[in-house]
Amino acid sequence: AGLALPRSYVREVALRDVGSSREYRQKLRNGVSDAWRELKNQTPDAIVCGNDLTAFYLLEILERESVEVPDRISVCGFDDAPGAENSRPPLTTIRQPMEEVGEEAARRLLAALNGETSSERTLLPVELIVRQSA
Repeated sequence: AGLALPRSYVREVALRDVGSSREYRQKLRNGVSDAWRELKNQTPDAIVCGNDLTAFYLLEILERESVEVPDRISVCGFDDAPGAENSRPPLTTIRQPMEEVGEEAARRLLAALNGETSSERTLLPVELIVRQSA
């Protein structure tokens, strides 16, 4: 909250026009690899990924390149996906309340179908799950 993040710190992986789950995973893996190639010479202290799958791929790349996590770099995911506690090392992640997210999405969809519009923002609580990757 209130922290400025320079745009040069952000790497995006374009995942548009992806047909299959396999194609999605391959494109994501390639994108993570490309992003790491750009970032590794900048010696970041930590990388926060937009989801745990991205973090899993990053952990694979770091292990392959003998980059010690968390001694050399910390990695954090988002979702607390199944397997996060079993990754190498176990992934620090942010758990979101999936049931509440689904309920809110359904409520907004029904409202939109009934012609209701809203610019209301809903903030749901998240929880930092600290494991060995950070």
